[in-house]
Amino acid sequence: MEEIAKKIDDWVDAHADEIIDLTGRLVQIPSENKPPVGFELACQNYLRKVLEDAGARVDYFFLEEVPGFKESPLYLQGRTYKDRPNVVGTFPGTGGGKSLLLIGHIDTVPMEPMPWIESSPFSGEVKNGKLYGRGAYDMKGGMVSMFYGMKCLRDLGISLRGDVIVESDVDEEYGGSNGTLASRIRGYTADAAIVPEPTNMVVYPVHKGGKWWKINLKGTPGRSFSQEEIVNPIHQMAEIVQILRDFEKERNTRPGPDIHPLYRDNPNLLVHIWQVGCEGATFSPAPGVDEKEHLNVLTGAPSGCYLHVFVETHEGTSEEDLEKEFTGYILSRIEKNPLFKHSKPEFEKKIRYLEGSHIPMDHPLLKSIEKAYHSLSSRPFTVQGAPYQCDVYLLNRYYGVPTAILGPGGANAHAPDEYVLIQDLIDLTKIFARIIVDWCS
Repeated sequence: MEEIAKKIDDWVDAHADEIIDLTGRLVQIPSENKPPVGFELACQNYLRKVLEDAGARVDYFFLEEVPGFKESPLYLQGRTYKDRPNVVGTFPGTGGGKSLLLIGHIDTVPMEPMPWIESSPFSGEVKNGKLYGRGAYDMKGGMVSMFYGMKCLRDLGISLRGDVIVESDVDEEYGGSNGTLASRIRGYTADAAIVPEPTNMVVYPVHKGGKWWKINLKGTPGRSFSQEEIVNPIHQMAEIVQILRDFEKERNTRPGPDIHPLYRDNPNLLVHIWQVGCEGATFSPAPGVDEKEHLNVLTGAPSGCYLHVFVETHEGTSEEDLEKEFTGYILSRIEKNPLFKHSKPEFEKKIRYLEGSHIPMDHPLLKSIEKAYHSLSSRPFTVQGAPYQCDVYLLNRYYGVPTAILGPGGANAHAPDEYVLIQDLIDLTKIFARIIVDWCS
């Protein structure tokens, strides 16, 4: 292994510019997910050719072509999949070895919010050891590292007994998971998998779950010129926001006995308030008045107010238990509040419930990853609990593919000036190559 590791390092260092260039090129091809639609086609077409040129046996398919896809109980309704293909490249082994699935999502959140200061959203610009652009960190950089880890071994002529599958799915963001689901129904499985979500080079064998609600409040629009009783939903929503902050604080003081050991010292279940807005507070400008110039302000209470919130959970919490805890807490807090005597909040589910999941701490995959880190002495092997949700639960809980999360460092995922660290891409490629050799040989 020591001799192979030296060959891997020399090859990766010699091809570092290619790794950076491919990451930049994928960033420069927008693949934004804007539910219910997505725009991954051009990026997937480019990646398809990359895999074909590397000698992979490539399967390029559209999700709705997969028999049983829409009939699956795990299918999330409400998305459309025209021009949204998955791309799966298989590098067959010689036989008799364990297989490995390297699986990522090509879709990104939109370029917003703006403005970007250090770079533009799709520049792929490199400066000060960072590569900028939407998706660079989440997760095109990690996908390039996993691909080049396999390409390295192929170019070096290192024989593998197990198959290596490099998979690029659509529609992971916004709780999608349908891209990952379609590939599983199509039959792609393995003895283990790694997902290169951003981890800052830390290994995550466990991740959180959660649920997204839209909380709606109805009010009485207008002003009280004749002593009418006005219900202003903005006042109600201000109370709801404080209740949500209290809910987050209180539930983190009682993490429960079944929490995963990697979360015990820091349960940190967040309540993310994503957006607050009003209904009945928008009207069109007068003819000849520029949209940016007209005064779009009501002179009375709006007819409604809404809030988008995502509530995190640990593995083992059912959707029913979370809903009971969350809605029950809010309703009990407003029960005697006079602001809510005429109307109560309505809770609207926005996406599927994302489940938490884990693999055992003594799983052989983690042993292979640890060996890869020890072989690359410049990087410490650290294991933590993921501070987020992702589609890994489908692999762990429903398709029997033990999956770890490992990706590069960077910052500003889902935010302006997203970037990935160049050195992490290089080191991660070396680590992926080592993992593949150990696991698949």
